[in-house]
Amino acid sequence: MGPYRVITGLPDLRKYLKTVEDKYIKINLWRGNGETRRSINYRIIETLLDRWEFELGPMKYSEKFIIEDELPDKEEIGTDRWCADGMYPKEYLSGIEIKGMSYAGVIKKPPNFRKS
Repeated sequence: MGPYRVITGLPDLRKYLKTVEDKYIKINLWRGNGETRRSINYRIIETLLDRWEFELGPMKYSEKFIIEDELPDKEEIGTDRWCADGMYPKEYLSGIEIKGMSYAGVIKKPPNFRKS
């Protein structure tokens, strides 16, 4: 993990992004609003921030954003799983991503954990 900063609220995120260039933004909870996004500069990212402001509604003041520097020559390992009404899918996707370039993954079955 490289250097990062957590910013609470879209208004503070906007202020911060106006002062820096070439950062990566992760949404803390609402992944449906987008995966990791690169902010080359504020002018380019502003339209996306406008969309997030509309989609988040009143949560735009409390949503947490993780801001990272670029990690050259690094891969991100991840798993996409979800839960609906206490039930998990029978299979899930797990893989390695090279940011902005490619993703290689495999569909897996979760391990069988015994209930104690």
